[in-house]
Amino acid sequence: MKIKTDEGKDHYDLWFILEGKGANRGSVLQALCKCKGGRDGACKHIAAAMYALEDLLNTRGKDSVTSGPCVWVRRPRANTQACAVKDLIIEKSKKPSHNKRKRKQVYSQNIETDVRTPEDTNPPDEEYLRNFTERLCNLQSTPVILPLFKKLHGTPEEDKITEAAGQSNHYHQKTGIMNAKLLEILRNDPKTPAEKIVQLLSFSDTEREQVERTTVKQWQCEEWYLHKAGFITASKCKRVFTRQETLDKNPDENARNLVEEIGLVKSCPPPIQEDREPRNAREWGLLHEKSARKAYQRVASHTHHKLKLIPKGFLISPSKPFLGASVDNVQKCQCSDGCPV
Repeated sequence: MKIKTDEGKDHYDLWFILEGKGANRGSVLQALCKCKGGRDGACKHIAAAMYALEDLLNTRGKDSVTSGPCVWVRRPRANTQACAVKDLIIEKSKKPSHNKRKRKQVYSQNIETDVRTPEDTNPPDEEYLRNFTERLCNLQSTPVILPLFKKLHGTPEEDKITEAAGQSNHYHQKTGIMNAKLLEILRNDPKTPAEKIVQLLSFSDTEREQVERTTVKQWQCEEWYLHKAGFITASKCKRVFTRQETLDKNPDENARNLVEEIGLVKSCPPPIQEDREPRNAREWGLLHEKSARKAYQRVASHTHHKLKLIPKGFLISPSKPFLGASVDNVQKCQCSDGCPV
């Protein structure tokens, strides 16, 4: 087999023209090869080139799903029928435009718009915080955050924390357990930093059990609102987390509204009249709390032996004393040891 032709070229110089339309489509119209045999029409190089072209175009059943163009073909169904030509809608597809956008993209970090409320955008000054501390001192109930505000924004007279005569170290009826614990820490050292206060904060098992017993009625008793003040509950965890992220990014921000909502004691609302139509979803849930508990116990009793629902009050976390929760009920049963309850 020759590596090169007689003329010293790597390939033979040839061409052919085929019919592209009509019944004779594919027929050879003209052909020419510039080799010696092609001068009198006895060259077989043209035939070899045509066989190579036919082998390239005809895959002989070896087509795969990716051999053809990517088109969407609707799968036939049982009710699929042929339609008339007049019902066909033939449209020319529009090519996507490759022109660049004329307007400049404005990203969110380049928009000079502050969507926060004016209270958050304009932090309060020292005079406002001092007046706010004085208003906290005039409240009937003692907020949990009051000792810290006295330390930061109070006058020297207000910073002095004195214990009333005959007052014990335990919390009394109108003071929550968190407030009593903070007062006890600040009495020992009024200049205790905030980080050390968190380290010194702890509650004994007796204190936590007493709070749980006195708040077993939850929203129906005043003690529940007193003792939960100052604790981070489930309804406020997300706000505390997001506010901390904001303060880490921008130390000039303040968390005054969130601190007030956590630290201030809320008043006990009046009892809800059962014959009155509930005004919101919360009142509806409180009115139907007993019936929902009975319905749950009736359904869950089918899968547990002697199931009981034990009411619980405000629970304080032993490992993280600044966290608290008010669970609806704790269920117990007399099933085997493998029961998850």
